[in-house]
Amino acid sequence: MGRYVLSGEQLEEVVEPLIDADLKLGPAHTNGQKRVETRRAVAAVLSATLNLVGSTIGAGVVGLPYAFDQLGVVAAAVFMVIVAVTTQISLFVLVEAGLRAKLRSYSSIGKVLHSSAPLFVDSFLVVILLGVVVSSVIIIKDCADDVIAWITSGNSSSSAISATAIATIVVFCVILPLSLPRRLTALKFSSLLSIVALVYVISLVVYAGVDQWSLDPPSTDRLISMSWQGALRGAPVIVYSFGCQVQVLPIFWELPGRMRSQSEFRPAVFLATTACFLLFSSTGIFGVFAFWQDGPLTGDVVQRFSSSSQQAFVARLALGVSLSFMSPLLVWPIRAGIAAVWDAFCPASLVGLLTAPGEMTKSPRMTSQSSS
Repeated sequence: MGRYVLSGEQLEEVVEPLIDADLKLGPAHTNGQKRVETRRAVAAVLSATLNLVGSTIGAGVVGLPYAFDQLGVVAAAVFMVIVAVTTQISLFVLVEAGLRAKLRSYSSIGKVLHSSAPLFVDSFLVVILLGVVVSSVIIIKDCADDVIAWITSGNSSSSAISATAIATIVVFCVILPLSLPRRLTALKFSSLLSIVALVYVISLVVYAGVDQWSLDPPSTDRLISMSWQGALRGAPVIVYSFGCQVQVLPIFWELPGRMRSQSEFRPAVFLATTACFLLFSSTGIFGVFAFWQDGPLTGDVVQRFSSSSQQAFVARLALGVSLSFMSPLLVWPIRAGIAAVWDAFCPASLVGLLTAPGEMTKSPRMTSQSSS
């Protein structure tokens, strides 16, 4: 029965001629249709923007004050601008390559180099992104531990539920269900919730930075000092924070057919990279301002808040919520990578369950079977 269900591309081929025919009914109908199309275009751009931002931000944002402290605030801000611009360029190049070659995933671009390249790229992406998801779950567990400690006034043994149990519940009741939709557009609301929660964490860091700056601003040497060792430690953190290239092609190809062009997708990329730049820069700069007196910054800036303060409680809770709703965006390319590896070595009966409509391509094994 499932073989008669239309894929996304087949549905567009059926529906778009009907829309074109409707547009010929008259001026009044044309104006109404244009308003509908405009609203749909705005909604599609906002959905793509939310998914791009949700794919970019993550646990790495709490380490940006450490990177800014290592590089020096001025040098780190300049480097952040360079990384943001190069990220925009890389996203446009990936989309242009996908358009010209009709490629729908990051790994499929490797076909230009060698037919086996996508398999290796998918394998590496699965390993890397799986590590990121596991680290996010560990941070969620740590956040739950801090929240329990705050609620029980440090006596975690009296709690009815452990942090490990909370992390397990989050994995099976939040991350796993949100990882099942076959289209990334279904995650736009979870992306929004993740962004809002992380913006709240960043606002606490900014508030602490402004408050400390008014009392005792850091010295000029602390703002401009930079060493090669510090650059080697801080620069990778900033570069890693803008990593969203893996998800850009699936997000682009889920736009409505008439919006699949560089000009239509450019606002989403610009809004997403600009929003991430502002969030990351604010976290790095004001994180240094807030805690520079405590010596060189290390690791998670949220840990710098007093463990007994309400700020620390709310910040850890918001960070856990943000990571819980951000992780499904990372699971999606993991699913696609597993499907590609499965398709290469095993019968492709399960591939359609893991990939979005229109994603699956015929493997050599399937091609030989169909030709025989």
